[in-house]
Amino acid sequence: RDSHTIKAGIDYSPLDVLNLGATLSFVNSEHSGVTIGRRSSQGRSASIYAEYTPFPALLLYSQYFYDRLTIDGSYAWRYDSVLTYAQDPNPLYSNFVRPVTETSEDTARSSITGIDYHITDGFSVSASYRKYDATGRSINLPAVLSATNVYELNTSYRVYKEVSISNYPAIRLKDLRINAGYYIEKYRRDDYALDNFPDPVDAVVVNNPVDIFLGIREPGYRLNIFSISLSFYF
Repeated sequence: RDSHTIKAGIDYSPLDVLNLGATLSFVNSEHSGVTIGRRSSQGRSASIYAEYTPFPALLLYSQYFYDRLTIDGSYAWRYDSVLTYAQDPNPLYSNFVRPVTETSEDTARSSITGIDYHITDGFSVSASYRKYDATGRSINLPAVLSATNVYELNTSYRVYKEVSISNYPAIRLKDLRINAGYYIEKYRRDDYALDNFPDPVDAVVVNNPVDIFLGIREPGYRLNIFSISLSFYF
């Protein structure tokens, strides 16, 4: 493999309360002498971020990431005279069809926007929204899409700053906090290969046979999690 990478980045603070940044990356790889498999690939990625602190107790932030990988390759399968595919003229691969060239592309995008706010010395709140999108496509086939959205809210309250434990004056409890959070995750997937699949069954009926698929389906879902915890530090 002959690979070359170019990267560039910048961090900029136009104000004491504002930070900005961006990065760019490009990778090009060539795989010489490859008959079956990956012949070349190109990767492109970029990210930007911003952080704003209007006052010390409040932080607003946002980040965005983009990544795309393109692969040019070839593949083959065993030759069958019944099929219309041409036989490989190379005697070394005469049992296979002539290699088929194809380009595939994977694209991923993610972003996060959030806030951290220390309302008082002992009470803080944080919230964020994250989004992930992925697309996989081939030059000859439709795209496969997936999307995930995450919402998160967390609170933290300090019960004690520092206290001594009875009968053990040498041991001091430095921090005791109650934490609570709420987490929502939504997932969706669109895959042409899974269109018109039959609904799953719990039992097989002899007089009504059906196809059973193991692990190939990936249905969408909504996840809700509420958490509460007590944390302490010595």
